[in-house]
Amino acid sequence: MKQISLGLNLSTKETRKRDFLEEMDKVVPWEVLVQIVAPHCTEARNGCPAFPVETMT
Repeated sequence: MKQISLGLNLSTKETRKRDFLEEMDKVVPWEVLVQIVAPHCTEARNGCPAFPVETMT
């Protein structure tokens, strides 16, 4: 799962954070993880809508 961005890649600098997140994208099976977690998330009944499962995992 790629992280959604605003398309504002203002920095092309290699950082530890960027390296870590790129490695996590390679290692973690995001689709499988979302399928496991999704049945346990409740939907908002009133007020603000719930965050997507991908955001909370």
